[in-house]
Amino acid sequence: MHFVTSRQPSLSLGIGGHTCTWGTHLCALFESDAERDELFCRVTHEGDLEGSLQVVVHSAPSPDAFISEYAARFPADAQHPRDPERFELRSSDFVYYPEGRFGLDTISQRWESFRQRAQAEHRTIRLTADMDWALRDVPGTELLLAYEAKLDDYLFDKPFLTVCAYDLRRFSGATVMGVLLTHRFTISRGMIVENPYYDPRGWLRQHAPGLPAIGA
Repeated sequence: MHFVTSRQPSLSLGIGGHTCTWGTHLCALFESDAERDELFCRVTHEGDLEGSLQVVVHSAPSPDAFISEYAARFPADAQHPRDPERFELRSSDFVYYPEGRFGLDTISQRWESFRQRAQAEHRTIRLTADMDWALRDVPGTELLLAYEAKLDDYLFDKPFLTVCAYDLRRFSGATVMGVLLTHRFTISRGMIVENPYYDPRGWLRQHAPGLPAIGA
């Protein structure tokens, strides 16, 4: 399956032969740690093979579990996640709430830093993020779905692939429905489907009118 969200070149996701264009923003819904690990390793390994920078946002205290899982699956490339030219392994607090609060201005600055690195190094970036940080009562988390709704417009013309991973065991049904409304494509159990509920602008009109764009 190939799906198009921009006029940018195509890439392989590393999942089931699926391809897409750069500038794509997907959600992944998983129900086990093994399913999450499969997703993270396959998406990042495919990106590593193509030469893009892998930004992996982990919710654990350290990235050791991801590094070990990656090494077990791809022993020939076991050291790649430790190479900062290939992988940028970041904690969720560093990316989403470095000063203890999540805000659109803060995340805009973070995305702009990624964009500047991509531009300076003439390369593409894959960002895969475990979204469990949103369950920690971080101030500003109420803006999570507004952020997700606005991200498509920001990414459209930029050399990024972004996968936001949500644990169905932990997130409420209401949040998952909001995630479906704000992501055009969903990865689940190794399959990618187009979301019939996708309507980010409708969500914004109803819940968060007047918020600034990401990167504004």
